[in-house]
Amino acid sequence: MHASAVHDDTLRLVMDSILSTMLNVVGSVKAIHKYTHDMEYYATRDPLTDLYNRRVFWELFEYEVARAKRGGYSFGLMVLDLDNFKLVNDGHGHAMGDRYLQAFAHTVKQVLRPGDILARYGGDEFIALLPDVMPEMAATIARRVLDAVTEIRVESIDRGHLGGVANPISGSASIGLAVFPLHADNTKDLFLFADTMMFKAKAAGKNQVGAPSEEDVAAVFRDMTELTLQVVNAVNEGRIEPFFQPIMDLRDGNIVGYEVLSRMVLEGGHMEAARFIEFAEKAGIIHRLDALVMEKALRAAAVREYDGLIFINLSPRVLALADFLRNLNRVVAECGIDPGRVVFEITERDTLKNLATLAQLVAELKLAGYKLAIDDFGSGFSSFQYLRHLPLDFLKIEGDFVVNMLESDKDRAFVQSIHQLATSLGIRVIAEHVESREVVDALREMGVELGQGYYIGRPEQTLSSRSPRADTTP
Repeated sequence: MHASAVHDDTLRLVMDSILSTMLNVVGSVKAIHKYTHDMEYYATRDPLTDLYNRRVFWELFEYEVARAKRGGYSFGLMVLDLDNFKLVNDGHGHAMGDRYLQAFAHTVKQVLRPGDILARYGGDEFIALLPDVMPEMAATIARRVLDAVTEIRVESIDRGHLGGVANPISGSASIGLAVFPLHADNTKDLFLFADTMMFKAKAAGKNQVGAPSEEDVAAVFRDMTELTLQVVNAVNEGRIEPFFQPIMDLRDGNIVGYEVLSRMVLEGGHMEAARFIEFAEKAGIIHRLDALVMEKALRAAAVREYDGLIFINLSPRVLALADFLRNLNRVVAECGIDPGRVVFEITERDTLKNLATLAQLVAELKLAGYKLAIDDFGSGFSSFQYLRHLPLDFLKIEGDFVVNMLESDKDRAFVQSIHQLATSLGIRVIAEHVESREVVDALREMGVELGQGYYIGRPEQTLSSRSPRADTTP
């Protein structure tokens, strides 16, 4: 259709307006389709290696356990960690590090059998499922992978040498192995077992397979039991403390909020949540742990007369507890804190199966004045379901994409797409794992409003309204 074919001036102006609007709508729909298509793909894949990501792997892992129980067969689990990979990044740059990770992923995938599942677990750690294998076969496959990894050569040009000299980068890996149901009959215990075996291989000199012996089985489960009891005692005795990591407005460098993180108090120090949270879940006390940290954090904010945002991580299952909202309102009232300053981060570590139930619980929180954020957006399927069905105020971009956005065009495009999608929905965006001034500048140029990471500030026991990174202002 052409408006110029219309002879009536008024009608032609109307037609021009209609056609312009239609073109804009079509263009927007195509753009949104591309963004959603890319995000749906990368919700299941690691963008650097094109392997499955951590969240999808756990879903497949759960399925494999259920299938093995029904069929009465065994399968293997391998945890692979690169040896001294930090030296590659430090000595050759992150771009070369990424190339090596890609070569590593391709090599291991070629060595594994058809039907084996390989995923990037995070950073320089990978994980693989070996369906329908006995312990001897699993160990053979692990050794075959180890041999193939030592043969990897990634060519690099060392510009520090006259004329540019090709220096091939090589490396090795340490592998931890566990077999279902010989070493454990559930996903968490089997993973912890294989992970422990990987650390054993590291301690024994690296570049080897940690294949468990009978003594290892007894020792691993003894350690797991001891740590579980340690976590239970810490919760019972109130020895779980909040730490506060700042969230900065990238436009002016001001700290606008803090995320509350859990630490377990030990003699002479603290243990990070990543090392004990799974044991709290296994012991069935995660809701008590979350509630304890939440109350301590809110009371600390009241004592310090802090008037910014407070981001609190909560499992959706905690929200489902009958007395959660009542206790929350009591603590907030006692502390004199405006509910609008409390932002609950929904995590996927213990999700509710019924999204409608979660939406109802969230609606009650919103009605009471609290805010809502989705953590690690882009790392799994649930993120998109939350985005569609929950009234979100904030969206945190998965840190793995932010860390590599300067070296990876895919990661940068993903960050840009998430930002544009969230902005169109009226949701404020927070970039996680901001670890350099260059990343701050790139995010600011992109229009991302808020950032969080070690460059901005590490978790501390105190909180204030002052920015620890005044040099990040434009």
